[in-house]
Amino acid sequence: MRATRITAWIPFFGLLVTMHAFGQSGSAIAERDHLWLSIRDAMRTRIKQLGDYTCIQNITRFEKAQGAEQERPLDTIRMQVTALGGRESYSWPGSANASGHPSDLLRTGLLGTGAFQGFIRALFVSPGPSRLEYLGKESAGGEPLLHFRFAFDLRQQLILNIATGRASVAVKGEFWAREQDHTVRRLRIESAQPAPEINVKSAEYNIEWTPVALRGKSRLLPEAYGMRLEKYSGEIQRNEVTLSQCRAFEAESSVRFDSVPGVESTSPEPTATPVAAGFLPAGLTVALRLLTPIDSNQAAVGDLFEAEVTRDLKHEGKVFIRKGDRAEGRIRVLARYAEPESHTLLWLEISTLHSGGKEWIFLGEVKRAPQLANMISEAQGFTEGRLERIGVMGAYRIDRREYRAYASVPGVASLLFRGNRAFVPAGYEMEWTTLPARSDNGR
Repeated sequence: MRATRITAWIPFFGLLVTMHAFGQSGSAIAERDHLWLSIRDAMRTRIKQLGDYTCIQNITRFEKAQGAEQERPLDTIRMQVTALGGRESYSWPGSANASGHPSDLLRTGLLGTGAFQGFIRALFVSPGPSRLEYLGKESAGGEPLLHFRFAFDLRQQLILNIATGRASVAVKGEFWAREQDHTVRRLRIESAQPAPEINVKSAEYNIEWTPVALRGKSRLLPEAYGMRLEKYSGEIQRNEVTLSQCRAFEAESSVRFDSVPGVESTSPEPTATPVAAGFLPAGLTVALRLLTPIDSNQAAVGDLFEAEVTRDLKHEGKVFIRKGDRAEGRIRVLARYAEPESHTLLWLEISTLHSGGKEWIFLGEVKRAPQLANMISEAQGFTEGRLERIGVMGAYRIDRREYRAYASVPGVASLLFRGNRAFVPAGYEMEWTTLPARSDNGR
């Protein structure tokens, strides 16, 4: 089966498109324009500061066959994505060979581009939306957001490329910007029309953005995104993608995605090199002790923390990471919920280990996380039958229905607490198992 590709066509005309309203009054248009200009300027500043970076994207793919009642998991894939000079490229982790589209690496299933830089550049830099409407204030996880709806003219299109053919469709969408700093929190992109000539009814992206500290600078990066394509025949393809282990680039002479000296990519200019790093061998047991206490009353998403290795790591009989070596991490998610009872969700991401002057990218899965005050561990709940935790890395359910589900993200510990406070003291120790850098099961 040939891969289904959704590609962002991003022309840069460098001109200002006059925006039309969705039937709004004069006062509503004035408010819209005031907020839009502030958000646009804030995002342009963020995009300039974005620079070049590389992340691991963890893709879980689902499909619903024609006539089927439910979708089924298809496969799980781990790829490296690089945003470089406003363009995206893809490779297997640890490989020196990069491509402009993930379908060049994987020939089947739903894949796409544009989520990392293409869409926000098109929306906030050039050409910008042709129609825009301010829908008002909303709240998500206690955070006030400004909600907009937009549409592009026909110069900005999604390219759909599937086994039955190729088509370009007009684009519309929505975005939610933080009221505090006017940066985008969530972006929805969807096809504004079907493509019946290739049996496509609809296609969409949903992208979540968050501030991430890379090399001492805060950058606005995609945290997770979803893709969905529905066909007239009733088939549905859907991807859930989370990003982890993001690193900044330094301007140099070649693109490298591994730590092997002298291996260069054939990717086009501009070029860069990430800080030298390697991947830990799979199957190791790593015990990490937190050095930085984390208190949700003082902490924020993006805050950095430090941990240390509590015992030597050996591979093929040799010690290559020693007790006391340091690990770096950040707060990935910190969210408070009032229903069904007050609870707080905390994600801690371990991104890198440092040992003997070498940086190791940490891809691991939590195997042991000791109980803390008010922490909900596996098979516990607030009130029986209402809230249930499903594993250390899993989701939780409310009233026997899934409330918020997360795929296992390498290097991330998901902790759930009763009440409106999460507190993890310095000295807290978790045990991890390292995962393989490359994951492309189901190919």
